Amino acid sequence: MANTLRESTAHRRSENFSHAAGSRPVPALGFGPHISNAVHAIRQATTSVPLPIRDPWVSRVGDAVDTAIALLFDGRGATVSVMDGNMAGRKLYAVSIYPERTLKLKAPPDWRQLFVYALKNVAELLKPGRALGIWYNRPKARFELDVVVCCPDLAVAIALGRRARQSCVYSLAEGLEIHISRPARPLRLAHTGGRNA
Repeated sequence: MANTLRESTAHRRSENFSHAAGSRPVPALGFGPHISNAVHAIRQATTSVPLPIRDPWVSRVGDAVDTAIALLFDGRGATVSVMDGNMAGRKLYAVSIYPERTLKLKAPPDWRQLFVYALKNVAELLKPGRALGIWYNRPKARFELDVVVCCPDLAVAIALGRRARQSCVYSLAEGLEIHISRPARPLRLAHTGGRNA
């Protein structure tokens, strides 16, 4: 039993503090006392992920993941910024410029997979113009998670895509893939072994 009013309210205040940082329950993780919100989930379920961020950012990443999962199951994919939310419909072009960060999955990602992926890439996702991209690669029959750059200029997006050896950029305004044509290779003259007359 607590001896003073201060001791009796200390536990309650510490609980309120942790809930204020990333407070709402995470549906995919359940509502139990041990994993009740994004802050607790990252502390308990993904302890191998380094945290370069404070708890309020974990909550924003959780919100972005919630949005991405909802969009993924409503359509073919999602482009969601941690800072600006759903990027669909904006006059921007999304292109993956980090092929080494691409995660390829045979099945749609669940909330936890997407959350861990976003946290591992949070340093990039917090940069201006970056977003979490998820789509179904139909020719290869797999889902792909990427950190994408959202550019207002199509020519810049295509140049970035070529540099990163991407096959297309995605128009967020039109909801269409724009295939990147490869520059023509210079012709090499074959030597016939004879001399020109």
